[in-house]
Amino acid sequence: MTRWFWPLFAVRLAQAAPWTEENGPWNLNFETKHEPHLYYGQWPGHTYNPSPSDWRSLVIYQLLTDRFADGNPLNNELYAAGFDVRDMTFRHGGDFEGLRQKLHYIKGLGCNGVWISPIFQNGENFYHQYAQLDFTVLDRRLGTLEDLRNLVQEAHSLNMYVIVDIVMNHMANEFYFEGHAKSQAPWRFHEDEGKREYQLKVRTTQATFFNSSIWCGGEPLWQEFGNEPTGLLQSSDVCEANCTADPDCYYFLWKNDPGSLSTYHCAGFKYCDQPTPYTDGKGSIFKTWQWAVKAEEVAVGVWCGGSGLFQQFGSEATGLLASRDVCEAECAADAACEFYLWKDDTAADTRFHCAGFASCAEADRSAFGDGFVKIFKKRTTQERSLDGLYDTPAGRQPYADFWYNNTWVPDAQYNGTLYGQWGESVVDPGFGTYIGSDFHHNGDLINYYDPWEINMGKIYGVMDDLRLENERVQQKYIAMTKLLIDSTDIDGYRVDTPMQVPLNFYKVWAPAIRAHAKTLGKDRFGIFGEFFVSPQRYGTMTGRGRDNTMYNQEIYIDDIATLKGGIVYPYYWYIFTAMIYKLPEYADGLPLAYREENKIIDTYDPTTGRHEYAMWTFCNNHDNWRLQSMTGFPEFRMCLAVITFWPGVPLHYAGDEQDFDTPGSALDGWAREELSPSLAWRAVRTQPGGNPADKDSFDMTSATYQYIRRLNALRTAYLGGFGEEECDQIQTPSYATPDVLVFIRGCTSEKVLMFANFHTSEQRTASIDAVPWADATVLTDCISKTAPAQVTVNSGSVSFVLSPLQAVAFAAAVAKVPPAVVEVWPAHGAAIPIGSSQLTLKIKFDRPMASSISAQVLFDQSSSGFQCAGNECTKQVDASALSDGHHFLEVAEGAVAEDGTATHATFRSTFIFDRQGGVIADPTINELPGLICSGGSKLCHKASGATWFRVQNVGGNWSEWMPYNGSSTTWSSLFDVPVLVQYFSDLSASFIVGDCLTEAGKRCYVSWHKQMFVRGEFNNWGNDDEGTMSLIGAYTWATNVTLDGFVRARFTPVTDWSKSYGMHPVRELLYNVPTFDPRHTNFDVVPTLSGSEPCRQWMVDRDHWSEHHTVASGAEFAVDLWLSHECTVASPTCVPDADADWQCHGYKDGQDGPWCASVGTENCYDYAVNDQTEAMSGCGGCYCCRRKVTTAATGPAATCCVKFNDLFLNYTVTSDLSQCAPHPGTSHASFTMSIQVADASDLQAVSASFAAAVAASLSVTADVTVSVSYIVAANYVLSDVSDLEAAKTEICNAFSDADACVAELGSRRLQGSESATLHVEVTTLDASRFATTLALANDGAAMQSALRSSQVGSNTVLNMPSSASSEMRVLTDVTSGSIVAPSNLVPETARLESELSSIHGANVEFLSVAQVTTTTPTQATTTTQAGSTAAATQATTTAQAGSTAAATTSGSASGPVTLRVRSAGSDDGNFAEFYLNGVKVDLESGRGISVVVLDGGSVSEKHVYDTGYQALGAGPLSALLNGLPLGTVVLVASMDDASDGLTTEAKAAIAGLGATQVESISYRGSYALIGVKGGDAIAEAVAVTGLGPVTLEETVVFPLGFVSSSSSQSTEGASSSQSTTGFTNPVSTSVPASTSSGENSQPPFWTFEFADGSVGLQSLFALLIPCMAML
Repeated sequence: MTRWFWPLFAVRLAQAAPWTEENGPWNLNFETKHEPHLYYGQWPGHTYNPSPSDWRSLVIYQLLTDRFADGNPLNNELYAAGFDVRDMTFRHGGDFEGLRQKLHYIKGLGCNGVWISPIFQNGENFYHQYAQLDFTVLDRRLGTLEDLRNLVQEAHSLNMYVIVDIVMNHMANEFYFEGHAKSQAPWRFHEDEGKREYQLKVRTTQATFFNSSIWCGGEPLWQEFGNEPTGLLQSSDVCEANCTADPDCYYFLWKNDPGSLSTYHCAGFKYCDQPTPYTDGKGSIFKTWQWAVKAEEVAVGVWCGGSGLFQQFGSEATGLLASRDVCEAECAADAACEFYLWKDDTAADTRFHCAGFASCAEADRSAFGDGFVKIFKKRTTQERSLDGLYDTPAGRQPYADFWYNNTWVPDAQYNGTLYGQWGESVVDPGFGTYIGSDFHHNGDLINYYDPWEINMGKIYGVMDDLRLENERVQQKYIAMTKLLIDSTDIDGYRVDTPMQVPLNFYKVWAPAIRAHAKTLGKDRFGIFGEFFVSPQRYGTMTGRGRDNTMYNQEIYIDDIATLKGGIVYPYYWYIFTAMIYKLPEYADGLPLAYREENKIIDTYDPTTGRHEYAMWTFCNNHDNWRLQSMTGFPEFRMCLAVITFWPGVPLHYAGDEQDFDTPGSALDGWAREELSPSLAWRAVRTQPGGNPADKDSFDMTSATYQYIRRLNALRTAYLGGFGEEECDQIQTPSYATPDVLVFIRGCTSEKVLMFANFHTSEQRTASIDAVPWADATVLTDCISKTAPAQVTVNSGSVSFVLSPLQAVAFAAAVAKVPPAVVEVWPAHGAAIPIGSSQLTLKIKFDRPMASSISAQVLFDQSSSGFQCAGNECTKQVDASALSDGHHFLEVAEGAVAEDGTATHATFRSTFIFDRQGGVIADPTINELPGLICSGGSKLCHKASGATWFRVQNVGGNWSEWMPYNGSSTTWSSLFDVPVLVQYFSDLSASFIVGDCLTEAGKRCYVSWHKQMFVRGEFNNWGNDDEGTMSLIGAYTWATNVTLDGFVRARFTPVTDWSKSYGMHPVRELLYNVPTFDPRHTNFDVVPTLSGSEPCRQWMVDRDHWSEHHTVASGAEFAVDLWLSHECTVASPTCVPDADADWQCHGYKDGQDGPWCASVGTENCYDYAVNDQTEAMSGCGGCYCCRRKVTTAATGPAATCCVKFNDLFLNYTVTSDLSQCAPHPGTSHASFTMSIQVADASDLQAVSASFAAAVAASLSVTADVTVSVSYIVAANYVLSDVSDLEAAKTEICNAFSDADACVAELGSRRLQGSESATLHVEVTTLDASRFATTLALANDGAAMQSALRSSQVGSNTVLNMPSSASSEMRVLTDVTSGSIVAPSNLVPETARLESELSSIHGANVEFLSVAQVTTTTPTQATTTTQAGSTAAATQATTTAQAGSTAAATTSGSASGPVTLRVRSAGSDDGNFAEFYLNGVKVDLESGRGISVVVLDGGSVSEKHVYDTGYQALGAGPLSALLNGLPLGTVVLVASMDDASDGLTTEAKAAIAGLGATQVESISYRGSYALIGVKGGDAIAEAVAVTGLGPVTLEETVVFPLGFVSSSSSQSTEGASSSQSTTGFTNPVSTSVPASTSSGENSQPPFWTFEFADGSVGLQSLFALLIPCMAML
């Protein structure tokens, strides 16, 4: 199958930036009119927080909101897909509420500023939030406006400031440049040699993949093929454009396969309903987007009456006549309009006509005399938006507030002066552009050094670039950023990619924002930029700005201040160079950069009237590798000390304080870990204990947290609130100090002297003269808390010997810093061991505390019981009194120490107490035997500490999130299908467990996907060999592959490539020494790389992985991974480029013509002498040419084992083929035993000894685990009952404490007053509740009372013919370390009873000890398939500890069958699904209508039709349905755009199944039907797009009874009421059952007495399964 990976585009819900009721909870704009430049925000009654007095006093903490803490799992998928905690490139659920709950943690670190990632609505999987669809509506997955306000208010109450990252340069990826839907668009500027700037095309309208390796049948509309990319063969975009332009073309074929006879092929088709195989290589069929507006057609050729609400007619397509879409939009915007008329008839006197009407009653209609017209029913604006485009004043647009326009204006120019990388200025020299568009049309950003391209190119080729130099766009953005301040009270902006925005935008925007904020009391609203660019470039946009002609002069671009500062890189680059390159001499670059930078930038702040250096300095941020991962923690700690005292604002990246050290950068997501527990980094074990991101990392006692806390406290102590220009002055030695950074800094007389040795292995002595302290002054290192170094001023000089990587900060007096908790027990995030009886809670401070501390130390919000002395507080806790779950230790802010200092922030730590040892306490538990319990109808949780959970049968959909109550949950599991449960606990949803049972009752392996394939070049991407992998362990798929070289491949769980796993591409990261450093001319840059391969190599180099291990990713941008004959996961040394062109090669030393002719391949390049052919034309006139290698390395063939874990996403490739075999070395069996004793009170004692008795009964040594449930069974005879179903419900309601209850009908009378026998079985999993349950079951009076409801009937009488019985059911798992037959692990019941008797002696009298078995009688054959619902067969289970078998009937030829039909249009989930007794019908999804035809209770035919025609042959839908026999039950479901082209014949045929709503099937709507040929429909449901999927579920008794028009007969088991259409209505009935314990037991029979006196015997169902299997 040919693989296609599409560029990203958003899948949106209905929303728009104008305020509406629907988007109100998330919209920061309160303007209801669609006029973006007038949008406004508000916060009635709110007092706004003032700005900081000096931004330099802040220490900023940076985080990605999605990667911090998840405060509400219910919002994780509110907008679109992309939530997947397994993958480091997907969303993980962090939100505003999670961050609010952890603000104390950030404040405790000493950070008083919080920089959060962008907040507005992003597309499917943009966890980073930098691909915005909107600038006023919050991303629903982050929280509501109320949530954001709560976050900001909480921060302000803690004296913290909130800075929001805003994106102005670009939005998401909703457009592509014409002709480049899937390729890079070269730069265009104005019009050059006939090539003008590109028109924009909306990605929503791209063609969609339809099928592969087929020909659509018959003759094409047109075609071209050949081996040269000319004409229609230039690209798939050109082929698609030709089909789009052809009104008859709905499908097109595209091929680019160098291995076929004709490399290229393009062909167009009208239909693709009778495909044939495509035989020449790999071609793919695509279906074009159809622009027809999907509105319901009401009438043709008529006028609706009256004058209409509006109308326009004429011969030109202008105004309302521009298109039918525009006409419909006018009606949608008019509240009175319900119908509209549209005409486009070239034969009419006036070609176009548009009119709107309030009504169109048939009586009011009249003939329309001029041409052919149609009347359509209005669609609302919201309904129209579901098409993927918004109704805007500029027509249908992919963005609500910024609009494209493809009108070329030949005399238009770009506004303002632009600046390039080196501070050079340019003005537009030419003419012609799409000036009416809010977006640039120039192509992709490729050359970052071209000033035009850097300002107007599409970044990465995936971010639509806004035309911000245009006044119209500026006014929109100004309104939107003003309202963000108004509605949320934030304190500042961090501007993303400002170097790619024309400067004239900032000259308008920045003063407007500052002036507006000042009206709210924010006199110094902060505006900062991302300066990942040269100082010369950011010098143009800092303050008043300087270009490269103005440096070191009091000359500026103008008097308008723009950005106050930003994140600057020169200091980071020098630290990087000194530490990563091991060139410590570059330590002198920091003072050099500070001197030179201040010549370039303007630091004057007009709001304070002084110069303030407010650049942000950092060791790490979200865009780069963490420094500690490339060097080590000593280097990182030294860097932290330097940025603390260096001028500027220190920036700390989330996770640094917890020693996060994952390799990678922003481009691959590896280094964007989260602080709450995270599953995505489980396989990336960077430290002996794993990856720090794998656990709860909000540890306020960790060593690095404490170190940063102290540094920040010292900064505050010595530099205070700043407020003076002097604070930015540094004094450095007047002479060189090789490898050592030395400087003095301070705001007043309180100065700090900093020494930092950048050498990693050698001591250095450094000194500084003219210090500001008197001779003999003793200076002490304030950083070190123990044995701090001291120096004495001598002759105005200080000298000090530094150890490698030592950093010291000397001061005349060590400042006092706030006290802190340095140790806590239990440790943060600890799980208390099971069996602990007494706990000693301990909190230890870094100094003695005042006596008041005992009242400020809290355990679970209570201060009682703490004993405090000195620097320690303890409390004794009786563990038996603790509840399972999380517990908290807390110290309030302001707790006072003996030295008079007080804690700066609230301290909190958490631990978990869990007697079960469940998944929250131990997140490494991902497989939980016993999770499936009660015979497959329940889940038995072990997740103390969880607050929410959701469930999925693998291959199906996740349930909604449900509150966790700590007990069992009703859930229908499926045979052979794993059940996964995802738990949410304490700000994380990374707790996932699974369980699986087979039909035979054996334990099966858990997996995330139901299947897995490995496909690549070695098997023609699955076309030659499916590449099926086998599940050999929990979440582990494996197969053997034979290879003779390096090949590209992917893992995929599906056959259509809609989901696959590859690797992150390798990319170079921007890095260099600044150009003001003379060394830059000969500095040999070795670029830092991002991507999976560099990260893998990092892990291998540190012995964390071998060459056989790495991780994959399901990211949309992932590329193919590599497999090879070397049986490793490594990429080839020379990664081939099949499209590499020959280029001119300049000789280096030792190279000449003979060398070129003979060398062949060297250093990943092919060399050859220019043969002057077309292929070498790129080499020009050079003699020697080179190109990148075009093929991968080969070698001797080898067979490799390939394993893939679909939970952790790690994979292994090894020559050890035994690793791909099912795990050997153990034997395993599971079985269920039923035990009855004379005295029910003895059952609990027997259950305690059962495992030991089983072990003693076996002839082999084995481990035995058991899962016990207690069964109470009773029979009740009811008379004078009016509603048996209500009686069953009321009886079970009486057992409210039970884990399960099933009430089933025995014999019954249907004539006169009903009477019946109810058989009731009640299950409890808790032995302590068993006695109560048994007593209640025997209490006839209580049962009688339970029936006194109006539904049952007040005269109902209940009798008990015998006492209730009781037994114990034990699901037993036996595992042996030796290989033995499973039968040897199942004890004989007689021997087991003997062992139990010997244990209990005469104290226990056994009535029976029996192995539960399954009997399937012939009267009602049960055919359970793989994946059938767990409910009914007896289980000889093979399992591990504690689970019950799952079992259920699947489709049978006769008897009751539960039918389920689900439908969802393309905007509501896009699926069509059918189930028989819980078994999903295996039917490939397709666009249009899906149909399942039943023969009795079994599937006889199944088809997928594409808009009325079957996609893969067999004729029209109508032909199938019309040919079915009367009485046939047919299931119908729609998906995607089912109404598109649905023929009149097809609709009539569906109506022949009893359907009454087939005409209501709407474009992309949902429709489901359980129909009967020639009869009434059993069930039918329809929903318009956007209203969600529809589901039908009915239990039908087969066979259906036929009633001719001249007879009146009824069928046993069916209702006696007759259907006027010729068939009896099927009956929904419960399934009767009873317990059988012998193989020859016969099924029970039920007697039915009909009103006419006839009597029939019907065996409705086979034996009842063991009771547990029914629950």
